[in-house]
Amino acid sequence: MGKVQCILVLFLVSCTAFSCTYPLSSESFVRVSDRDDAGRYVFSLDMSDSAAVYTINFFTRLDCGDNMFAGIGDIAIDVLVESPGHRKYSERVYLPASDIQKRNYFTKDYDVIYRERFSPAEAGVWTMYLSVPDETELTGLRGIGTRIEKIPYGKR
Repeated sequence: MGKVQCILVLFLVSCTAFSCTYPLSSESFVRVSDRDDAGRYVFSLDMSDSAAVYTINFFTRLDCGDNMFAGIGDIAIDVLVESPGHRKYSERVYLPASDIQKRNYFTKDYDVIYRERFSPAEAGVWTMYLSVPDETELTGLRGIGTRIEKIPYGKR
């Protein structure tokens, strides 16, 4: 095998190996109609790499006109996370009305960082339960999504 052919084979093998790696980010969206029996939006967050740090975003869309949106204000979200070892942590966070990423008369898109560049207390798959206390007052809420980005060791 010639030098050029050997380089080509090594290049193709390395492309194949890199295409099989785990993605560095993933997102999931749960519609209002797909909540669990307790009315929560449920997500699995894979944070198995103990050498990495992670960033989690919340995103959502409201379908409502500007007149209705003016009275909504910040959106409260109750967060309950359960570790792989079944420890539970909870808090209330807010999606500020000022953090709209995209807006037109009929839709308002939020994309807000929940946690940035953190190391989980335990490596593994965590379960996150989100609920919106004033959901009945939020006209046009489509659901809630999470995006998790893995930042490998060395790229921190």
